[in-house]
Amino acid sequence: MINLFHLADIHLDAAFLDPPLPPEYGEMRRLDIRETVAGIFRKVWEQQPAAVLIAGDLFAGKYVTPETVTFFRELCERSAPVPILIAPGNNDPYTEDSPYAIVNWPQNVTIFDVPEWSCWQHPDLPLSVHGFGYRSKDTGGDIFCRLRVPKDGRFHVALGHGTERNYRQEGVKPRATFSLPDILQPGLHYLALGHVHRTVPVIQEAGFQAWYPGPPEPLDFDESGPRGFLQVCFDGNPYTEYSVGVDFEQATSRRVCEITADVAASSSDALIRMLQEIPVPEETMVLVRLAGDGQPETVAMLARTILGFRERFRWLGIHDTTRYTVPPESFRVEDTVYGDFCRILLRSLEDARDEASRVRCVLALQAGIAALSGQPWISRLTHTGER
Repeated sequence: MINLFHLADIHLDAAFLDPPLPPEYGEMRRLDIRETVAGIFRKVWEQQPAAVLIAGDLFAGKYVTPETVTFFRELCERSAPVPILIAPGNNDPYTEDSPYAIVNWPQNVTIFDVPEWSCWQHPDLPLSVHGFGYRSKDTGGDIFCRLRVPKDGRFHVALGHGTERNYRQEGVKPRATFSLPDILQPGLHYLALGHVHRTVPVIQEAGFQAWYPGPPEPLDFDESGPRGFLQVCFDGNPYTEYSVGVDFEQATSRRVCEITADVAASSSDALIRMLQEIPVPEETMVLVRLAGDGQPETVAMLARTILGFRERFRWLGIHDTTRYTVPPESFRVEDTVYGDFCRILLRSLEDARDEASRVRCVLALQAGIAALSGQPWISRLTHTGER
């Protein structure tokens, strides 16, 4: 029996820039990723798999720090003699100044450093891993057609970062796009993929499986559900009777949840129900997007309702994408400071010569109305609350 760990899309030192999030959120989540990776490697030390496969985007490109690279190198060194096989992806390509090139990696680490297939063979087990690595942000999907696997009585695995055509993700640029028939061939038993941020099988058959493990720690707010890695098991003899098994293993209890609320249609009661229904709140990061057309007073009221839950969740954020609607005419004629403020800002809004000037006027109007009416104000970026 041969056991493998299959990971991908770890993104150590991810920047967390989209949507615009506060620095403290990114700091917290980068530590979370390191904690999860360390937990996976503790299982490597305990279980001693035949190899650990990392299918691209181990590092978050230009954002990765020397400290984090040292952290990961030491995990690999402590894992010896377990082989660690890495196929660089589009976010961490093998370049002259990348960690892959400038760090002295331990002997149990193999990095597939060119966009051509090369083969690593286990010294003691009938296991061969074929892999390729990116040298830039993209590589041709035809590389999947160029793999040739011998029928030599060994279990053969292909390791690479790319987009199978049936698994494109909205908003994510496909990389090394291919179709599953491009790589299917006698003698290939498992395809270890990266790039798609979901745990999903591309194919499951008795003698061949292909999977995306997804990130072991959630990265974006649409990556809901359990997160972890895959354990792959080859049992039997490749020449006669054998089986390929794949099991998902959860690596973290942390979750993310995204809620979108139309300010024109959502009520505080509806928001309260949605927030109360989120499972495992103490381990969940929640982002509430406010959208649609609305008044600053409505936005402020909903924000106050949302932030009343900040103690319930591990982290709670509001992303305001609402489109401002002009206050009622009565606001313009009020003989008050409130009315004076509205008149001045609305005239500036009407005189705005470009979109940037208009946005500045809208933000000033939102902030001023919230302040004068004694309501909390959230910026058009993100306002957050933590436990």
